[in-house]
Amino acid sequence: MKTRKITIWVAVTVLALFLFIADLPAVAAPVEELKLVQALWGSGVPIPRLETTLDWLKLLYDPLFGTTPDGKLSPEHGLVVNWERSPDALTWTWKLRQGVKFHDGVELTAKDVKFTLEQVALPDSTSEYSDDIRKTIGRMEIKDPYTLVIHCKKPSAFFINSLTDMASTDCFIMPKEYYERVGKDQFMKRPIGTGSYKWHSQVVGSYIRLEATEKHWRDGVPRFKYVTFMNVPEESTRLAMLKTGQADIARISRDKRKEMLDAGLNVISKKDAGGIVFHCTMIWATPAFSDIRFRKALNLAIDKEAIIKAIFERSIPIRMTSI
Repeated sequence: MKTRKITIWVAVTVLALFLFIADLPAVAAPVEELKLVQALWGSGVPIPRLETTLDWLKLLYDPLFGTTPDGKLSPEHGLVVNWERSPDALTWTWKLRQGVKFHDGVELTAKDVKFTLEQVALPDSTSEYSDDIRKTIGRMEIKDPYTLVIHCKKPSAFFINSLTDMASTDCFIMPKEYYERVGKDQFMKRPIGTGSYKWHSQVVGSYIRLEATEKHWRDGVPRFKYVTFMNVPEESTRLAMLKTGQADIARISRDKRKEMLDAGLNVISKKDAGGIVFHCTMIWATPAFSDIRFRKALNLAIDKEAIIKAIFERSIPIRMTSI
């Protein structure tokens, strides 16, 4: 069964891609397959601490802390349904969702969360916030199967945010018993998570294919029976695949937008789907920059709106701070 051909503009973030796939209304008979093409897909590692791409991992695993489409923390979307912080910000108590099962039927508990965070802190971890987690977490205490207490070495303003499905792969929970039983190499061949899709197959450097579960605790019945992430480095090839029906979704560069529209394909972008933090490094030893009045004046003098519009072809809400 063919799905409607859709093209994603480069400005769309992985969050928008995930929502488009996983949060569509449930249907009785899933569409056979959704094919996505992009550079680098297909060579992914299904171990969160060794993978930096969120796209397909979001389907295979569930996040510790879920978020709404507008980026707010949400107990309804994640594995942690309640979290409390001590007044000194050194102790966190997390209550886990009950009844969530891995793809092998084993229930997820606090021991899996503790194990995953220990994995993230390993020296070979390539995840974005692994170093912060090493420096923040002192020890972890399992109070009961659904309660984990985190004792921190220091307060961290970004601790919770770094464990969401918008930030990094650190939030995706792995099964402790299964991983330890089969070992790293076998887990990479047959990983299991608690996501709405389970592992089907992979040809390294070519594609990763996931298969829908019967019903997911958050997403219900997935829209597609299979979701295949194909590695196609050349943009011209990706465009050709869209036009011939060999692919359903692809990322394109901005200058290809008109070509796709002229070909009768849809171009989807999501407003405010991402944020950019730009740190302006100045030579503070210079007397002028040492005066905060000068820095404030410089802030007012720069036409930030014009710069942003020139780069992104439209106005974007911005906030600039002088310190």
